[in-house]
Order: sequence, then structure tokens, then C-alpha cells
Amino acid sequence: MYREVFPTPWNRFTHDVLNFYNKIAVSIDTENKVVRLLKNKKSGAISISPKGKLHKDSFYGKRVGPDGNEAFHIRKPIKSLTTAKQVSKIVDHNVRELIYDHIDLNGGFENGKIPRNALTRVTDTGWETNIFLPNRNGDRVPVRKVRMRENVSNAVQLSDGMNKYVNPRNNHHVMIYKTLDGQFKEHIVSFWEAVKRLRNNDSVYQLPGDGRSVATTLHINDCFILGMSDDEIKECLDEDRSLWENVYRVQRISSRYYEFRHIYDLDVYNQTYPNYVRILNFGDKKTGWLTHNPYKISISLLGRITPVFNPLKVPEMQ
Repeated sequence: MYREVFPTPWNRFTHDVLNFYNKIAVSIDTENKVVRLLKNKKSGAISISPKGKLHKDSFYGKRVGPDGNEAFHIRKPIKSLTTAKQVSKIVDHNVRELIYDHIDLNGGFENGKIPRNALTRVTDTGWETNIFLPNRNGDRVPVRKVRMRENVSNAVQLSDGMNKYVNPRNNHHVMIYKTLDGQFKEHIVSFWEAVKRLRNNDSVYQLPGDGRSVATTLHINDCFILGMSDDEIKECLDEDRSLWENVYRVQRISSRYYEFRHIYDLDVYNQTYPNYVRILNFGDKKTGWLTHNPYKISISLLGRITPVFNPLKVPEMQ
């Protein structure tokens, strides 16, 4: 069978093609909706449903412990205890001392860990506790769950009138703004708060009371140009010069902890500069905001870069 051979234009043709192929910018259109609208087929009523998990699975109650201090309490199975720190959080003094005594009988803590099978044992039906409370009127009372004291700094009440609190799961965005005296400051909005604002017909993006102007907002996977001045970026855009070496995406966001990764870097665990950049303050040192000068951009499906100037004009609900 005759097969025509494609002539090689030059000696390093295959190498050069692969080199340029690996540099092609690929854009994926994403939907950053906070909520979605659901319509009841029978009644026609429209309800709002969050697009994501609002909070962690655990529920907390605000109670006053035996020491007279108010804190968030949660009941956990005794088999879930694995460390000395967890044992120290047990609210009931008698139960806590029984557990300490039983751990001592089993050799004590091992590098801060509870010895295996010290608190529970495996049975034919699953597991059973080794901790029992004395009972004057009958058999000893098995302790299968313990009430623990937790420090939940950003807990929110699940419903009005209920002693039920949750820990919001994710941050929706971080707003970087300038205060009335010209200083940079952050305002973190959780996914819980973003949904709450929408349900109240408020804007998701709100400038705090001490703010004068918004610098930018950071969401996971937002793209920024780092390490260039505004004038250098504008000159490159006007002259249609490549900026891809300085384009990063937001990988994680939390209070004063913004992680950026180069868009071509797929290793999310590598924390080596320059593919990974971390901003921890608003100064001009190594990890400072002013040093890296994050410049927010939008990338089209065809790879065209355009600046994003006013984050407050981003539509909240679509």
C-alpha cells in the first residue's frame, strides 16, 4: 500500500511544534454563581438554593460549663478521641479524670496519642466502650459519647431562637479595599454570608463602613498578573505583548493568607517560587501586597487578557 510521507520542513520541526503546543493557553468557561433558582413544577413558586456547602457537618451548642465559662459544646463518640488535646477539652470533670486514669493504666500517652484500644474495644457487633461511670442503683453506666468544648471563632447561629451553631465551610471572596486614611485592609466574606446577602436582596460585594474605595476582590481561580507595575502591564496590553509568564491564579484564600499559582503549573503541592507566590501582608517586603502588585484580569475562551477594574460591578446572581 502506497503511503505518502510528509516532508519535514526543517530538522527540529517536531521539537519546535511540541514546544509551541505546550505554550498554548487553554481557557475554560466557568460559572461562579452563588445560588441557583429552583421552580416548583406544581405551584410555580421560585426558591433559592445555594450552589455549594454552606457549613461543616458538625453542630454546636452554646453552653456554660462546670467552670462557669460559656463556650461551644459538641457531643462526640468516645472512639473518635485520639489525642491528649482532645481529652483535655472534655467538659465533664469526672469523665475526663476516668479517661486519664484508664489511659495511665494502658501505658500513658504515646507522643501525645492515646494508646490503641485504651478507650474502646472491638466486639462482634462493632465496638464497645471501656469507660464506665459508677451507679449506686445498678450496673455501671457505659460512656459512649462525651461533651467537648470547642473554640469556633466564626460560628454562626443556624436559626433564630435555636441554640444550634455551625462553622461556615468556605470563604466566598476576600475584598481588598482602602480605608479612609489610605491604608489597605481586607474584608472576608464567607459563602454563608454571600448566600444570606442574596436572600436579603443585598449586594454580595459591600464596601465596609471604614472603606473609601475597593482595590480588588479575590475568589478561588481568579487570575492576576503579579510582579509588574500598572504602567508595565498597560504598555504590554497596548502593544499586544505576551503577559503569560506573569499570570497567576488564586489557589487559596484566608485571612492575610493569599496563595497564587502560575497558570501553567499543575503541581498544586509545590511551593517553590516563582510558580508559587504567597502574600501575607500589605507591605513591600518579600510576601507583601505592594511587592507583587496583584492586577486582576479576565481571560476569554480565546486567551485574550483584559483588565478587571471594578469588582463591585460583577453580577452577583445570574
